[in-house]
Amino acid sequence: MSWIKSILGNKADNEAEEKLPWKLLTADVQVENMLKESETIAVAVFKHSPRCGISSMVLRSFERNFAYKPDEVSLFMVDVVAYREISLGLARNFEVQHESPQLLVIKNRKVILHQSHHEINAEFLG
Repeated sequence: MSWIKSILGNKADNEAEEKLPWKLLTADVQVENMLKESETIAVAVFKHSPRCGISSMVLRSFERNFAYKPDEVSLFMVDVVAYREISLGLARNFEVQHESPQLLVIKNRKVILHQSHHEINAEFLG
């Protein structure tokens, strides 16, 4: 079994390396902190449904293609099932249609880019 790990690597280790530093939005105070952070750095908010296969696929693709440094963009995620009110509040406040998956890029408390479903692409953040 150890020779398989030496050839293929440890899947758990590889997955841990690929994880991005997502900050979860679960309360209004966190949303306000995210907006304040957007005054100094661009923030990307990924609205994700863990029940949706498309959302999971788009999230994995985004994470694979994300190549920015923490000082270039800060990453946030909201679970649209568990924290629906947070997700709907973002849509209402920024006057964008609520969708999932959806990516909102916010700078100076304003949405400067929003994409949904298969349009979501990490390369557009630069």
